[in-house]
Amino acid sequence: MSITQHVLHRKVQMNWNQLVGAISQPYSEFLQNKK
Repeated sequence: MSITQHVLHRKVQMNWNQLVGAISQPYSEFLQNKK
């Protein structure tokens, strides 16, 4: 794997984690409120 691919992969990974976090935060609150 080239350095460029490695950096790109890390960036995608971080963006993915932020995306999952941004989605799961309101979703978990929504589940809490349903109870």
